[in-house]
Amino acid sequence: MEVIRMNCYPTTDAMRLELHILSLVTLALLVSCSRMDPGASEPPQAVVDIKASLVETPPETKGLVDFTTNIKYGIFACISLDNPAPNTPATPYERFKPSIWNSQAERSGTKWYYKNVASYATGDLYSSGGEQYVLFGRNDNLTADLYAYAPWKRDAYNTGPTAIPFSRNEDMMYAVQNTSRANQNLDPASGSTLSATFDFQHVMARLIFRFRLQNDNTTMGISLSSIKNNHPTGGTAVLYTSGTFNAIDGSLNDKQTTDELTNVGSCTAYYTNDPAVYDSRSAIDFTLVPTDITVDDELTFTFSSGGFKLPFFVLKRDWVKHSDGTTYGFKAGKTYTFFFTLDNYVRFDGFNIQDWGAMEDTLTHGAI
Repeated sequence: MEVIRMNCYPTTDAMRLELHILSLVTLALLVSCSRMDPGASEPPQAVVDIKASLVETPPETKGLVDFTTNIKYGIFACISLDNPAPNTPATPYERFKPSIWNSQAERSGTKWYYKNVASYATGDLYSSGGEQYVLFGRNDNLTADLYAYAPWKRDAYNTGPTAIPFSRNEDMMYAVQNTSRANQNLDPASGSTLSATFDFQHVMARLIFRFRLQNDNTTMGISLSSIKNNHPTGGTAVLYTSGTFNAIDGSLNDKQTTDELTNVGSCTAYYTNDPAVYDSRSAIDFTLVPTDITVDDELTFTFSSGGFKLPFFVLKRDWVKHSDGTTYGFKAGKTYTFFFTLDNYVRFDGFNIQDWGAMEDTLTHGAI
């Protein structure tokens, strides 16, 4: 019988190091090969060419509008409602990708810059953005619907597009394309540049109070001290200081059903100090949650100058009558301008109602 002898040698530290390096090289090769596997490739992505404007913007200037100073708008990328079963989401407006759920668009000069979400816990954004909005794809090949609103709010990351928070005197807007789902079924795997259009409509009503002095040999500052709801019999006016709105259709979430609107009897200290600028075009300019006016004397506006209250102004129903002859009140997207003369009294000189974009001059509130 042949005896086979096996020699055993102790494993040295050098040999262990060599085996460890060999294992790392093998692992790196395996990872490299897996990345080359088409089935394991990264999800597709596509650039979306976005045109943003206000509803009243002339067609030739669409895409260039700056809204108001330093405004930023938000973009929600949602799983498309067109996705057939079994991919249809259980509820509408589910997030497509966390990184592009409540992205931010900000204009600088003639360009727009887009920032994505960095923190999926808080909704905080990356500190810098790119000149292109990129729709990142998913591994399940679903498509996306885009919805936009303004101004951008971080808290909207947790509420979604149907309950965006607002506070008083904010010019909230939504893209009219949201309601018709015009920016729908965008496929990041299309292999070409996609497009989306956002024409923003105002959610609030705009009020302007213009004052002139009977004798123009002096200057004075005027501030809006308070707005009060008098609750007369038959009155329907409401004053909301905060709440949420639905960016899909621009509607406010009613307190009676969702408890998300804060209805108050009065709003105080819209402007706490008299302005320092004096200009003949200046006025008190602010936004108000739209409300019907059914009877006289529903709302009272109180102004002050130099720390002293001026005689208050009580709203009459006919002063907010629209051109159709049947609508009374403050409506979304409309500007209501009231004219006054000051001497020893506050004299009401008339009013007008226009679309929001009809005002051509820039106002500095409260200075006359």
